[in-house]
Amino acid sequence: EIGSGLVGSEMCIRDSVNSFTDNKAISNAVWANTGVNITLPAGTYVIMGSVHFANAKGGRRAIRFASGSTGLAYTEQIVPVDSNATINSALQCQWIVSPTSQTTYNLQAFQASGGRINMTSSYIKAVRIS
Repeated sequence: EIGSGLVGSEMCIRDSVNSFTDNKAISNAVWANTGVNITLPAGTYVIMGSVHFANAKGGRRAIRFASGSTGLAYTEQIVPVDSNATINSALQCQWIVSPTSQTTYNLQAFQASGGRINMTSSYIKAVRIS
């Protein structure tokens, strides 16, 4: 389990935690919390995040992790969206973190389509690696 100190071959899928949410409107040109976050005790983890955006033309979509305690942003993925196409878009990002004390990480989303668009789902997962 997380916090048990297990490493290497002693670890298993039990050493992970996750959070999921769906259907949230994201305003234009503003970083917003998706509603998913994960609180991790001291250790080293791989955290993975995924956001699915609803159909929208043009602009950019991006996601990142931000520390709940410091507000600092980490590891962004930004992609342009063709202005002539209406598409669903899904973004993923990963990050290795080593908090020295209990820390909360938020998954944030950004979009620049000229108006509000819906995020149809978002997911964050952490797996302890040491």
